[in-house]
Amino acid sequence: MSGSERVVMFDIDGGLADLSAFTHLLSGDSDGSRRQAWQRFFDHVGQAAVIEPGRDLVEAVAGLGLVVVYSTTRPVSCVEQTRMWLGYNGFPPGRALLCRSRNDVRPAIEVKTGHCRAVGSWLSAFVDDDPEVVGALRSGGVRAHSFDELSGLRVRELKTVLAGGSPAARTAKGANRRRRHRTTPHHRQGRVATEITLTWSSATGSATSRGRWRRESGHRTPPPVRWSRPRAPRPLSRCSGDQCRGDSLDFSLMLTAWGDESGSQPERDPDTYLISAALCDEDNVPEVRKTMESLRLATEKKVHWHGSSADRRHDLIEAVAALPLAGLVVIHTEAAVSDRRHRRKCLEYLLPNLAEMPCSHITLESRSHLDASDVDILQKFRAQKVITSSLRVNHAVGMVEPALWVADIVCGAVVQSRVGNPTYLAKLAGAVDLRQI
Repeated sequence: MSGSERVVMFDIDGGLADLSAFTHLLSGDSDGSRRQAWQRFFDHVGQAAVIEPGRDLVEAVAGLGLVVVYSTTRPVSCVEQTRMWLGYNGFPPGRALLCRSRNDVRPAIEVKTGHCRAVGSWLSAFVDDDPEVVGALRSGGVRAHSFDELSGLRVRELKTVLAGGSPAARTAKGANRRRRHRTTPHHRQGRVATEITLTWSSATGSATSRGRWRRESGHRTPPPVRWSRPRAPRPLSRCSGDQCRGDSLDFSLMLTAWGDESGSQPERDPDTYLISAALCDEDNVPEVRKTMESLRLATEKKVHWHGSSADRRHDLIEAVAALPLAGLVVIHTEAAVSDRRHRRKCLEYLLPNLAEMPCSHITLESRSHLDASDVDILQKFRAQKVITSSLRVNHAVGMVEPALWVADIVCGAVVQSRVGNPTYLAKLAGAVDLRQI
């Protein structure tokens, strides 16, 4: 993404899609029956009803020239159905669709927080239908808004709020308008965009918009949207312009990962091995490298957690916490096995999850002649169709690649947390996702 682009992320369920007609399928007492019930429920995601005020809002945001990203806590198995549903129902093409990774059972708020971290500094706002989620994200420093708040705004007010203003900072005319109360959990009444016209400027290469917003009562029909020229996200090699619809939704928000390994402390946390992946947008890599290089002491060949003093470790953690990064740490515990088996088990979990994020490549610290075994694991998954994306595994020498030092620091913080010192990991807040296998 370019530095001038701003992302607005929309939660799908409850804000854009209504699956309430299928909630009766969510019944079951045992763990097995609950899993089966959720699977039956997710089988119907392609039949969800469109929440039209939500779709209007997405169209208005896209018309303002902002980048649309869709977020959902549905499992990755629902991605294709979700992409097709968005395209079939005329939603603006998104730069990315972020979902739960495989075997992710975290609460929804943690998943959405991770999505926000993945987008990083480009995130202008997260829009959700759940007030508790909005409040939790705001308390974590994310500019979050409810669909109700934004659906009641004029185009000019919407632009101001998404630029960093407050929903309360409206014009006098807008502030005095009464809002209708919601009559159902999902379908909203209120002021909606009845017409949005986008005009393409060949001189500036951007789209401008004007819109008329008014209150409607009773049954409402979808607003007409007239396009003088479609404004599409940044083109990809496989998808650009009007082609970025339906089952070819644009996924150009790609992540890159940097990985390192570590053993835990044998006497306090025996038989434990970790692999940490630090993820960021590809455009953020120069910033990460510059920051990490600035932390290297004159006497050091590379920044290394092991051997650093407590004060220096705090400095390292503070620097990493300020970067637009997310971390995924896979922890494998098994007695009397070699480090090679530990590493293989961790990578067998890590690589498919990275491929689903989507992540274009991971760079691991080189172990010389053992690097080939990492690539063999990826090729095995490709042959088994477990990984179908273009994920690549690269290797680099730690002394010449500063971005690898981030993964080393994250590993160190996790090890300290496992042996009774959670101070360092706590500074990374919800940016690090721990997976015990």
